[in-house]
Amino acid sequence: MKQLLPILILLLVSCKQEKPESNILIFEPQKATHEFKLSDFVESITYIQFDSTKIFAGFDERAVITDKFIFLGTNIGIFKYNKKGEFIQEIGGIGEGPMEYGQYYQITKSEFEEKLFIYSYPESILIYDFKGNFLNRIKLEVPLDICQCLRQYNNHFYFFKYISSGISQPDLWIIINENGEWVSSKKDENLFFDNDFGDRPTWSPTDYNNSSIYWNMYNDTIYRISKSGVDVFGVFGNGKYRLTPQNGGNPEGCLKMNCIVETNRFILFDWFLMTGKWTDNKTIYDKQSKIFKNTDKPIINDIDGGIPLRFRRSVQIDGNQYLETYIYPEKLIEAFLASDTPESRALAETIDEEGNPIMVLYKLKE
Repeated sequence: MKQLLPILILLLVSCKQEKPESNILIFEPQKATHEFKLSDFVESITYIQFDSTKIFAGFDERAVITDKFIFLGTNIGIFKYNKKGEFIQEIGGIGEGPMEYGQYYQITKSEFEEKLFIYSYPESILIYDFKGNFLNRIKLEVPLDICQCLRQYNNHFYFFKYISSGISQPDLWIIINENGEWVSSKKDENLFFDNDFGDRPTWSPTDYNNSSIYWNMYNDTIYRISKSGVDVFGVFGNGKYRLTPQNGGNPEGCLKMNCIVETNRFILFDWFLMTGKWTDNKTIYDKQSKIFKNTDKPIINDIDGGIPLRFRRSVQIDGNQYLETYIYPEKLIEAFLASDTPESRALAETIDEEGNPIMVLYKLKE
C-alpha cells in the first residue's frame, strides 16, 4: 500500500469514512447503511410517452437524446420525436436495401455535426443527418460481431463488445476509422475460459462530458473512454465476490454490476450479489461532499409519487444533467395510483395505458 500513497485512493465505504485520498475508485460491496429519498439529489422528473404513430415494444440504450430531438432505436426501426414525444419521422428503415439497416443494429451521434451513425451487423455503418437524409454507407474492412454499444471519439468508431465465456482473450472494444478500416482493439490478454456459461453484462453508457464507462465482471479495471483517450476510472477489489472463469458457471455470492453512471455531481452504482434473494443495491458518491453512501432499499419517489429510482445512464439536455430510464405505462399508472394523492392521480390520468413505453428523465440537482 505504501507504493500507492502518491495515488490518492477513494474507498467506496460508508459516510463515516475519512476524506478520500485519490481519484481512482476501488469498489467493494458494502453493507447498506443509508436510506435515500429521491428529492435528496433529484430536482424534478419529466415523463415522455411517445405518441402512437408507431407502436413498438420498447427501447434501450439505442436512444440518442439531443437538446431538440430524441431518436429512438426500437425493434421496428429508428424514429425521431420532439421533446414532447410527438412523432416527426422515421430514419431509414430495417431491410436489405442500400439505405437500410438490419434487425441487429446500434446507433450513436456525431461528436461534431448533426449526424447519426447506424452500425448494421455485420459490416456496415450508415450515415444520416438529423433531418433523415441518407448521406453515406461505409463498408467495414473486417466484419464484426454484434456489439453492445457504439460511440464515436476523434472521428473513430468504438465498438464495445459482449464478453462471452466461450471466447478466451476477448476484445473489449474495437476501433474503426471513418473509412471503415481497422485501427486497433483493446484485448484482455489474461482472460481464459475452459467452459462456456453465457454472456455477462459489460457496459454502462454515459454522456457525461461525452465519455463512456466500460467494465466487465471478469476484469478488475473500470475504464473511462473519451476524446482524450482511455484512462482508469476505478477498479474492483479482490474479494471473494469477484466473478472468475472458474466460478462463472456457479456464481453464488458473486457481484453483478448493473450500471455505473457518472454525472457532474454524482457517481452512481447499481449492483447486487448473486446469492439467495438478489437484493438490489445503489451506492452513491457525492463529488461535492466526497461521501459514499449505500442502500439496499428502493429510493422512494417523494417528488410525485411515481416509481422508485431506476436509471440506465446519464444524459445532458440544455446544459442540465439527467438520469434516464424507461417504463411501461401500466407500471407507471400502478405506481401513481398506489401513492393515492390528488397530484399522482392526476398524473396517472395523463398516461395512455395501451400506448408506447415512457421515457423517464430525472433532472439532477447541481
